[in-house]
Amino acid sequence: LDGPTSVVFSDNDRTRYGGILRFRYDLPRGATGNDFENIAFTNLTYGQNKYDNLDFAQGQFNGADQDHDEDGFLAGFMTSYKGLNKESVGAGLKHLSFDDARLKDSNTTNIAADIAYNLTPKMTLNFDAMRDRDQDTGLAEGVITSNYGLGLDYELQHNLFGGISFGYGNYDFDTTGREDDDYLGSIYLKYLNNRHLESVLRLNYRNRESTDTDREFDRFEVLFSLVGKI
Repeated sequence: LDGPTSVVFSDNDRTRYGGILRFRYDLPRGATGNDFENIAFTNLTYGQNKYDNLDFAQGQFNGADQDHDEDGFLAGFMTSYKGLNKESVGAGLKHLSFDDARLKDSNTTNIAADIAYNLTPKMTLNFDAMRDRDQDTGLAEGVITSNYGLGLDYELQHNLFGGISFGYGNYDFDTTGREDDDYLGSIYLKYLNNRHLESVLRLNYRNRESTDTDREFDRFEVLFSLVGKI
């Protein structure tokens, strides 16, 4: 194309404001002594989602307004044993309240699990699972997301870590019958530059299979990041 031309990937830019209030309580250890550490937790969440529906093709937006509030809670427990393994499991409810009367408010259950086990002093096996409801930015409909991951981390040498992970994700759209399955793989190297900075090099692969063939793809990503900590 000649001259400057705008390329629009989406006209549903979203701004989200929210917060999480966390409560934790150390459960009595009883006869287990110092071997087990058990903590009960409850997370209360609230958020507002605002969409800038610009609709470049028509010049003005006349579809359903996806602006909505969300609130919910996640409750569960965390436990660890002699520093060898750590588990966190929780379940809760989530409520979405839409500003547009054409969209029905919705309720859904959500779960989260994160398990880490030290196979050796330098090797850790990780498993995580999550189920939640989100809002698709391109369509006025909800989507139930389910994600599962299995990974292995290893300390290659002092301050240098490597790892590999595999994952599966399912995205079930409420109204159109569309369903996506994602298969993921990742390899990373992480170096701790100092106590406040770490460098990460990661290679990701994602394959998507969908009931809508136009949504299918294979994708490789090479990512380099610097993470600062205060």
